[in-house]
Amino acid sequence: MKKVLVLVAAMLLVASTAMASSVVLSKHNLQSTFMTGTNDEVCVFCHTPHRADITVANAPLWNRANTDPTSYYNSLSLSAASKPGLVSSSILNSDAPLCLSCHDGASLTDPLVNPPNQGTVTWAGAMNANANIGTALNNDHPIGMIYADVNTAKDLSFVDTPTSGINARLKGGVMWCSTCHNVHDDAYYPFLATSNSGSDLCLDCHIK
Repeated sequence: MKKVLVLVAAMLLVASTAMASSVVLSKHNLQSTFMTGTNDEVCVFCHTPHRADITVANAPLWNRANTDPTSYYNSLSLSAASKPGLVSSSILNSDAPLCLSCHDGASLTDPLVNPPNQGTVTWAGAMNANANIGTALNNDHPIGMIYADVNTAKDLSFVDTPTSGINARLKGGVMWCSTCHNVHDDAYYPFLATSNSGSDLCLDCHIK
């Protein structure tokens, strides 16, 4: 009997952990974090099954107006392949404009492309200052560069073959926001794709 109870407890623990990592219980459930209306949908604040914005190629059935970055990270340590002049077009076609449709600090409460049919949407509250990235990405980790090109230019600074997790999250070999973040799973705060304990996430790419 004791073994059965232990097994049941373990199963419940696994189930609760899985639920805790769901978008439903995360801050990306805008219905519970920024709403006071009667709408109870979760996905609608980013996605819609009908009448989506067909101009957005990098998100399925997108339901928001995108925000483009206005500046990009630059420093003397960057290789030519990472410089703003070479990555700007790549960034505009990445997931960055999708993220900034909320995280620009101004567009979170903008009207949805296709509002929910049932219930009311009443915005309340404000985004945490740490989540307000703005449109200037000049103080944020660079994105938009082809990892292999950067690695070739600075071979001693980067892992030749990123670990399978990071490698799978490079989009066509390009560094995107979703290379490090998983917007649907907050198991590793703040929505990291994997644990950064001991800087593990950073060390997937960087040799330090």
